[in-house]
Amino acid sequence: MNEKKGIPALAAPRVQRWALTLSAYEYKVSYKAEQTNGTADGLSRLPTPEMPESVPVPGETILLMERLEGTPVHSGHIKEWTKRNPILPQVLRFILEGWPTKNNSEELNPYFTKQSELSAEDGCVL
Repeated sequence: MNEKKGIPALAAPRVQRWALTLSAYEYKVSYKAEQTNGTADGLSRLPTPEMPESVPVPGETILLMERLEGTPVHSGHIKEWTKRNPILPQVLRFILEGWPTKNNSEELNPYFTKQSELSAEDGCVL
């Protein structure tokens, strides 16, 4: 990742989220050899005595999940509406399988120009 090179369209959503977060900053990525970066390297290799049975869920996530139950629209609705739309199923397929090199459809033009910014989650175009 750098300011001159975009994120690939097929990058993992986690990488895309990091790229979006980092886009608000001016930064320079540089390599540090293991010998000069021992603390970070040591932490990345730190063994755990045993695998935890569960990971605590942050309070914000719990609050969000409680609020989502009462919302008038949820991801299931969006997934169904995406299937019914004449264009979005094709956009979803392109996001998951790769975009063609040339756009032959005027209807797909808004999505084609923003293809590097689009991702999919549970049948929903994001």
